[in-house]
Amino acid sequence: MPKKKPPPAPWSVISDAYWSRASSVPEPWSREPRPVRMAVVMGLFHTQMRRNGGQFWITNGYHVACAQELRARLADLGTDTAREVAAMLVELDAIGLEVERLEESEDDESEAAFEDLATRCQTLTERYWQLGPALMAEVDAWLVGTRESR
Repeated sequence: MPKKKPPPAPWSVISDAYWSRASSVPEPWSREPRPVRMAVVMGLFHTQMRRNGGQFWITNGYHVACAQELRARLADLGTDTAREVAAMLVELDAIGLEVERLEESEDDESEAAFEDLATRCQTLTERYWQLGPALMAEVDAWLVGTRESR
């Protein structure tokens, strides 16, 4: 009887797709199959949040370029963790819009508002540091399950 191939090590599916596709964000990977899009967008989000936090997710423009795709992929997961991260994403998007508004204004209150937004981003970042490992394990399981169902 042939030996069954063991499932890939955690992160293997994610890292393969992420590193092979991440340089082409947001197009043309958006036309790729769902598993590739899942790996790329989740890899981008996780990397930004773990390395640099919510502020960098916003300042690098991913909150605009990837938010819709990320929300769709979180919905694909459908877990409690994914729903919590999706709620965090809504808040990050709102912070991004507020940052854009403040950058256009010459309001004397802007500095205090930016500090408040930075604090909110840091709170979300710290929460993601708690949720990230579980979310990535769920992503990896989803990707492995998708691959095995072919």
